[in-house]
Amino acid sequence: MIINSNFQMNHRSIEEFARVMVPEALDKNLDIEIEREKEIREKEKENSLTHSQSIKEKFSNLLLMIAQATKTTVHQVSLQINPMEIIDRLDDYIEAINQSEYLQGKSSTLPVIRNYTQVDKVLSGFYKTYDNKSNSKLDVNDVEFAERDDHIEF
Repeated sequence: MIINSNFQMNHRSIEEFARVMVPEALDKNLDIEIEREKEIREKEKENSLTHSQSIKEKFSNLLLMIAQATKTTVHQVSLQINPMEIIDRLDDYIEAINQSEYLQGKSSTLPVIRNYTQVDKVLSGFYKTYDNKSNSKLDVNDVEFAERDDHIEF
């Protein structure tokens, strides 16, 4: 704001200042914003490309792992596995398969491709290998009897 020597505002000077300087400042701000948006878009493209490539690699490795476990071809597996059911939870799905000897094909019976299409069963640990062997044995002396029901403690 320009003030004359009598400390009164000169409206003509203010209008001229606004006419000349404000558009220049707005243009500079717009140019800076446009450059920032371009940089953000380029970074997003790079991130999405690397992310999609890593997903493709993981999914192709998954198909290969299933084909080896079921003793079939990758083509047969890819025809029956729906990637849209798995993609969102791909890492969890691969981890669940790695925790199951049956789904890895290491057990006495081979899995069928249909076992892998049941994504919820695989993710819930239905095929997970558990260690059921208990080292401690129960003895008759370990059993306690109560005389009345109200003395039983849980």
